[in-house]
Amino acid sequence: MNLKILEVRTQNADVQCFVVSHDLVLRTSKCRVSLVVERAVDLKKEVSLNAVPEVNLDIQLRAFWQSVNYGHRWRRGRVLLTGATGFIGAYILRDLLTLTKTNIYCLVKKSKDHQGIERLRKTMEFYEFFNDDNFREIFEDRVHAIHGDVALFELGMEEEDYMHLTHEIDFVIHCAAYVNLIYPYDALKGANVYGTKNVLLFCSVGKVKALHYISTNAVFPIDESDCKRKHL
Repeated sequence: MNLKILEVRTQNADVQCFVVSHDLVLRTSKCRVSLVVERAVDLKKEVSLNAVPEVNLDIQLRAFWQSVNYGHRWRRGRVLLTGATGFIGAYILRDLLTLTKTNIYCLVKKSKDHQGIERLRKTMEFYEFFNDDNFREIFEDRVHAIHGDVALFELGMEEEDYMHLTHEIDFVIHCAAYVNLIYPYDALKGANVYGTKNVLLFCSVGKVKALHYISTNAVFPIDESDCKRKHL
């Protein structure tokens, strides 16, 4: 399956461009528009280039299943959550705090104006979760902000944080993604492709960690009859 990606250059910022399937729709305001690039994306090649290398995890997997047999660790374990400042991530964070006893480590980008924990607080306030004083107390006690970026090497963490969390985390919930599918593939690739690859690598380093993946809109591409699924 090939996706047509069109790059548009304009001489006026008033141009609005919408890409739908293979059609380009332009609405202009007295400005000149020129199409300069049309590039086809080979999805099979992209999958091959960005595949996570296979590693021998026999001992780690045995240890993982042993840990599962020793009780309900999900209710009291340590979770790494990505995308906690987004819509779905915020509600996942709320449910983890209210329905489990887990400690949650949230991977958050540092901004110029706010530290990671402050961005999380503002997200909770925006969705009015802090209207419950008990929830605010639980949040302050069990939520930890880790500065990073899923699109970067080692999730953009400091090296000591990354190595510590590869052994500390029990589960990963990955829902960080760009979900505006009007964006070209190259704009989505960092968070959606590299981000998923980096999270998979994190789950296989140190001890094996269960991954709960929130897909953008699909797991397997449409009309790919030769796309084979691997059962681990």
